[in-house]
Amino acid sequence: MVKRKLSSQIVEEFLRQISIGELTEGSALPAESALCTSFGVSRSVAREALGSLSAKGFLLVSQGATTVVAPRYMWNILDPEFLMVAGGSEHLRELQEAREQLEPSIAALAAGRASDESILSMRELADEMRSLGEDPEVHAKLDIQFHEAIAAATGNAVLYSLHHSLVQLGYLMRVVNAEVPGAIHRATEWHSVILAAIESRDPIAAEAAMRLHLTQVRGELDNAMEHQLTKGTMTL
Repeated sequence: MVKRKLSSQIVEEFLRQISIGELTEGSALPAESALCTSFGVSRSVAREALGSLSAKGFLLVSQGATTVVAPRYMWNILDPEFLMVAGGSEHLRELQEAREQLEPSIAALAAGRASDESILSMRELADEMRSLGEDPEVHAKLDIQFHEAIAAATGNAVLYSLHHSLVQLGYLMRVVNAEVPGAIHRATEWHSVILAAIESRDPIAAEAAMRLHLTQVRGELDNAMEHQLTKGTMTL
């Protein structure tokens, strides 16, 4: 138990340094012996930490060679430990881009495959969002559930898993967006349009509605992030 906690502390510290740019792509890490001295741990603990960071895609570890920070495209930015120290705000626009590529196709499939039970679940979530008021955090949670219900309705486990992996960052983005005046109302209206297309079993309309909804979301995100940057409350 103690060994795992010590290695986790090392992992967290290097993830912090990577997240704020103290360590960048190709940066060399100290030798294993130096790590042991710096953190006051044994070689086995240091190796465990480096192995964990390598498995997460943040380090390139080769026997007999210097350990370096991996290229950014290899990083698992959805890793819970990384999100804990990084916050995720710098990845919001990348997340939005990923959603725009994935979710319209998911909506189209859902329109052709959703069961009556799936549609009922979406309807209940849409109604709840409409009645909740202007609470950004409550809206964010229900919004995630609504989009997850659409993904589940496709019956495609791979697509659902891909979509679900975005949710960890998705909560932060939804809270940020929901703080824009009128954003919750606009999102709720688009959800109704998407749901109507799915209920009508119209894949083309569902895909188009989701694409337009995500265009609306991108606009809210740009406005929210510009506002927060102006206030100095978000670092990108």
